Amino acid sequence: TVAKEFTSESWTIKPALDLTLTGNFGDDTLDGEVNWSGVSNRNVATESEIVDNFTYSAALGVAAQTGNFSLGFGVNYTGSSNVDEFGVNANARFVF
Repeated sequence: TVAKEFTSESWTIKPALDLTLTGNFGDDTLDGEVNWSGVSNRNVATESEIVDNFTYSAALGVAAQTGNFSLGFGVNYTGSSNVDEFGVNANARFVF
């Protein structure tokens, strides 16, 4: 994560960038077999990948605050060999 806070007379602004790489090691697949009741000699082998070997993500956002009021905005992406996920978030807050 890289972040830097900038302060003026009335506002504090903090942009941030976060990059993540996650390795998933160990057993990441599930092997099974499907059998039907009343049907003999008919089995189907199944294999499911539970989690990818690596996932990577990036998030970029900015937060700002003045007095009791703060707001923020961010975008993020998470991906792997099987998944692409995008997100957007925003918030506003007044503390009294």
